Amino acid sequence: MVNLLQNCIPGCQISGENHGAIQSLRGFYQQVVQTNDQPCPSKHAEEAWKKYFKLLDVQEATKSLATTMLNPNKSQCWGFKEIRYGRDNQRLQLGQDIKFLSSLCPNPKIILHTKRNPVLEFNSTVLLGRPHQHELSKLQHQSFDSYVEKEDKPAKVFRHYLEDYLECNTSFQQLWDYLECSLPVNQTTVKIVSERKGHPIAQPIKAR
Repeated sequence: MVNLLQNCIPGCQISGENHGAIQSLRGFYQQVVQTNDQPCPSKHAEEAWKKYFKLLDVQEATKSLATTMLNPNKSQCWGFKEIRYGRDNQRLQLGQDIKFLSSLCPNPKIILHTKRNPVLEFNSTVLLGRPHQHELSKLQHQSFDSYVEKEDKPAKVFRHYLEDYLECNTSFQQLWDYLECSLPVNQTTVKIVSERKGHPIAQPIKAR
């Protein structure tokens, strides 16, 4: 729902899921870095790992590919939502993923968003009747919380919960401070967005 509210902001364009395409792009770039840094102690190794690319050129091309996909309209505010971060084998790569995402634009804002209680997610429309996904949801909560608690984080993030939205509490207000923008909604907008997602509104949110 946060991305739906963000899209209420004039000039803001937040895309939906992309099947982990940006994660794959990060993996591609990481492999290019490993190739660039590959030790070549012998003539044979030099031939085996021969390369002509410049790492900076690949870095810029990677950023360009991401922005071409996510910001084709050259919006001032752009981004995407993706449920796959921090789940399954991706949980160990969350820090690398966040570092890569932070490199795509000058002022990145990354929100780690779940329900506060992972057990409640099991009854959501996404996970209902899919018990094999329950463990992945727990892993995602653990990886998000572990990242937030790290002192040597590669990038600042905001840990946000669905309940904060529904309760209209201080954390929800702080989210928009983190995003450096005012609440882009009035009571009617929030009601429409919430009803689209099947959630009741605990109380109206007042725009600043």
